[in-house]
Amino acid sequence: MEREPSRSIARALDGWLESVVQHVDAWMSDADIGSGQRWNEAISKSLDETDFGIVCDTRANQHAPWLIFEAGALAKSVNEGRVVPLCIDLKSAEVTGPLSGFQGRALDRDAVKRLVKI
Repeated sequence: MEREPSRSIARALDGWLESVVQHVDAWMSDADIGSGQRWNEAISKSLDETDFGIVCDTRANQHAPWLIFEAGALAKSVNEGRVVPLCIDLKSAEVTGPLSGFQGRALDRDAVKRLVKI
């Protein structure tokens, strides 16, 4: 399945970030869009209220339509904020598509530590 392991990592980050950085109100499309909601409206509303986004990027999902939609919407919405591709099984230099224009971080202890200190 193309959403694994990115989905599992995103879920773990969703809870962990709020416990590590108290002013963070994490939002994850997979977890925070209720059944029957219009997903595109929910994503748009959330993006209008954000200034920072982490996109869990893998070799298998970096060209998936859902990831391209969310990454594109996030990049377009976040004018003064940041979009960080979290590179799960690839290096930042291997990221292609809409996320290639953003400085990514590897999924390792030092890089995630730097990510949280932004």
